[in-house]
Amino acid sequence: MVRRETLFISIVLLLLFASIFVSKYWHIFAYKKNLFSLALYSFDKKADKRVCFGLLVQARSQQERYAELRIYLDGKEILKDRFKVKPEDRRNYCIEVSELQEGKHKVEILSGELKLFFNFEKVSKLEKEEIPKVKIVGIKDRSLKFQVSNFPKNKFLPVEIWVNNKLDHVVYPEKEKQLFIERIELNEGVNEVIVKVPGSEDRITKTYVKLNGGTIGLLILVLGVMAFSLYTLFSKYDFYLKATLAFAFFLGLLALIGFVLGLFKLFTYQNILFTYAIIFLAFFACSLRKGKFKEGRISIRKWLSEIRIEELTLIFFFGFVVIFFGLFIPSHETYFNIFYERGTKEVLANHGMPEVDELSYLGRAFTFIPGYFYIEGSLSLLAGLEGLQLLALMCCTGALFMLLASLLLANTLGLKRSLLFFPLVLSTSTFVFSTITLTPRHCIALAFLLTALALALKRMRYKAMFALAIGLFIQIPLLIFFLILFPILAKLKNPKSSLTEIAKETAIVTFGSVMLFCPLYAPIFLRAGFPYQILSQQWGYLIGMGPLVLLADPGILFFLFLFFLIFESKLILQNRAVINREKKLLFCSIVAVLLLQSFLSSRLSLISAVLLALFICYSLESYKKEVSELFSLMFSFVLFIGLYLAITLSYGYTVAPEVDSAIEFLKQYSSSSENVLADPYFGHLIAYKAERKTLADLMVEYADEKKIEDAYRFLKEKDYLILERYNISLVFNERFLINEKVIDNKPLAEELEFEELAKIFVNDKIAIHRVIRNS
Repeated sequence: MVRRETLFISIVLLLLFASIFVSKYWHIFAYKKNLFSLALYSFDKKADKRVCFGLLVQARSQQERYAELRIYLDGKEILKDRFKVKPEDRRNYCIEVSELQEGKHKVEILSGELKLFFNFEKVSKLEKEEIPKVKIVGIKDRSLKFQVSNFPKNKFLPVEIWVNNKLDHVVYPEKEKQLFIERIELNEGVNEVIVKVPGSEDRITKTYVKLNGGTIGLLILVLGVMAFSLYTLFSKYDFYLKATLAFAFFLGLLALIGFVLGLFKLFTYQNILFTYAIIFLAFFACSLRKGKFKEGRISIRKWLSEIRIEELTLIFFFGFVVIFFGLFIPSHETYFNIFYERGTKEVLANHGMPEVDELSYLGRAFTFIPGYFYIEGSLSLLAGLEGLQLLALMCCTGALFMLLASLLLANTLGLKRSLLFFPLVLSTSTFVFSTITLTPRHCIALAFLLTALALALKRMRYKAMFALAIGLFIQIPLLIFFLILFPILAKLKNPKSSLTEIAKETAIVTFGSVMLFCPLYAPIFLRAGFPYQILSQQWGYLIGMGPLVLLADPGILFFLFLFFLIFESKLILQNRAVINREKKLLFCSIVAVLLLQSFLSSRLSLISAVLLALFICYSLESYKKEVSELFSLMFSFVLFIGLYLAITLSYGYTVAPEVDSAIEFLKQYSSSSENVLADPYFGHLIAYKAERKTLADLMVEYADEKKIEDAYRFLKEKDYLILERYNISLVFNERFLINEKVIDNKPLAEELEFEELAKIFVNDKIAIHRVIRNS
């Protein structure tokens, strides 16, 4: 016999550490797509006798590959070259131009359907140039300051920055004398930084120290909070309630500690650890006065001998999702979730919520609600994790919290035989599954919403207010979700409750949570005022996708719903089932919400997912004699078919390898101070991975509508004055598409190219153009 609570803590710790360890091997079994790209490394802006250029040929292929280059001068083919492609190959070419007339000319480089080009000026004689020089001024944090002088104004030529014998990135001076401040990657300890120009270099050493915890600290932290919560703070409650409250208390505590410390720019490892310890000890001292601990013991041997298929399915499904799912998908980056990860990086770098987001809209007020950033940032500092390992920890934490919260809600609603089916059925929603596996911010917010609903149904008002307030601190739209869901669930749980009573309870919990949330939102309100959105019909909360949403967001869950409708109809005709009040209420609510979701806002998909899952579970409850082990096996089969489909669909849902390759090039072959005009769809990705300022992205809250309109207008109309207005140096776009809407964007008839610029990068999907400015 073991205590159920002790077993629970052990399982949680095992899953957390397993997810962190396995994340080192994420994507190892994913299909590796062949990639091929061309890029201009250097070229002459002026030439008298010969014009030369350096070409980067990058390839990732499962088999040997050859490439054929065709080089054109003013539309006439003058050179052809065929060679074996290496993973990264730099090739140099020169073209005789002495016979050309003086003036502007164009060089084009083609390989298959890929094309690069640049313009140069033919002159009678080039001026003699001095040897360029470089001098490092210093390094502060991750910012390297150096000056280049005597740089040749007739060439597009890189200055290379090397850190610890590895090329960090290059910059392209536009003036003979120019000062650069560049963000660089530093390792823990002593770093050697070298800046190189042709004929000159300078070097400096920098010691970089990052103070944070380790996985042992994480173990102590989680173990302490879980044990404290289960054995003292919430000991009198039943298991589902105390386990869910333990997670809510732990994550809520991290969010609040982070918020308070962040107000004073004290969000650091030492301060978090010290504050957490003080609060922990204070709560522990108060809890010693509580009554005797409520025992909860189970026999592992007996449980194993009586285990049901539903329990096995639940264990294997969530175990696979939190540990092994990442091994089979090509990437964990989507075009949106990386914004949340960047938010955490910004909060950590600024020791609290920054005043300005420097990379979005070329610099704007930081106005995104930071609750998730403080939770993830706290765990990053305390556990000493970052990158994929930190994301794995967050995904695992979010999935476990969501599992417990959904079980608590199902238990509160009186579900018995279908109790374990609720989190499984809910997870078949495309939207919910993506939150579990790819977007822990949404997953944790969903868990807080389910927790608040369950607590409010139990008339535990203050705890419900706290859970919903923390949920709002992570994702504000939860308020709308709660206002719609709670009245339905309250009527479902207690049909005798009047509409007045339900409305009163809804108002009390909502008002209390909003009052608790207001101080958390105050810094944003004082900085930016009342919230608003731009392009709400395209990228905000009023996106309606028509009837297509019936298949898109619910996914398999919608087909399960249709199956149960047909199954119900058959049983009713055979007098083996009845249309009870629960199913009536849920069916009417589902139809209403799906209509709103289709034509008003697709963001209501979370509400429809909860209602659809509940309808299926109540159906199982109403004819439980018809539910057999055969049904459970069939459902398990459907669930794991869904996992296979999720892995397959992830190749289109996550960031495409071609986009990732283009982002890597952008980061390595541009200055971190240069501005980028990109299709706003790629804005978050460029800011997160390339760390470059973008004219506009899809963070539409408190955003500058003029800038996002100008971004789209340049792509469609090629108004080059826009580039000068915002000092744009690079244009990042999809070759045959402009992503103006969530769906139904029409492919372009011709490739999107900008003839007045230099096209410096191209692959099968993405092109990058550069503005060439002469000093």
